Amino acid sequence: MTPRKPAANSADQHAANLTPRVRAHNPTCNDPLVLAHDRALLEGMPIVRGDVREVDALIADLDAWIDWDRPVAVLLIAVLHFVTDDYDPAGIVRAFTGRMVPGSVVALSHGCSTGADPAALAQVEKVYQGASAPGVARTREQIAGLFGRRLELVPPGLVPVQHWPHEAGPLTAIPVLGGVGVVPDPWAG
Repeated sequence: MTPRKPAANSADQHAANLTPRVRAHNPTCNDPLVLAHDRALLEGMPIVRGDVREVDALIADLDAWIDWDRPVAVLLIAVLHFVTDDYDPAGIVRAFTGRMVPGSVVALSHGCSTGADPAALAQVEKVYQGASAPGVARTREQIAGLFGRRLELVPPGLVPVQHWPHEAGPLTAIPVLGGVGVVPDPWAG
C-alpha cells in the first residue's frame, strides 16, 4: 500500500522476476492520478482503489485477488505516517496480520520524531497541516509498536531506511525508519 506511482523495477516486478509463481498485485491507492499511472504502467495487473484508513473495506476488496491461505507480503511503505491516531495505525497492521499465515511479511517505513531536527519536523507538520492525510511523525517506540505481537522483526530490525539492510547513505533531518516483520510458524523451532 504505497501512495506513489509505480517505478521501474518495483517490488511487484522483483517478486515476479524472482519467483515466477508469485502473483504480484500493485499496491492500492486512493489517488486517481496515481491509479491512472498504475493502470498505464502495470497493464494486466489487478489494481484496487482503496484507503488504508478504511482497512476492513480495503481487505474485503483485496479478498478477490489475494489468497490469504498462502504467505503474502503487505508493503506499508511511506503510508502509516499519513494515518492519524484516530484511525489506529497499529489496528490497520493487525487487520492485515490477522489474516496472514506463517511465512507472510509486513514491510513498513515511517517518519520518526526521535532524533529529528525540530525545525524540519515543524516545517513538515506545517506543510501537511491542512491535508486530507496530515503527516504524523511517531517516536521509535511507537513505530516499533506498529509491528505488534504477531510479527517478528528480521535483521537488521527497525533502522533508518538508508541502513536497511546495510548502512548506505547519510541520515535525513527527519529519520525514516523501516523494518520487515514475519509471521512466524508456531510449530517451527
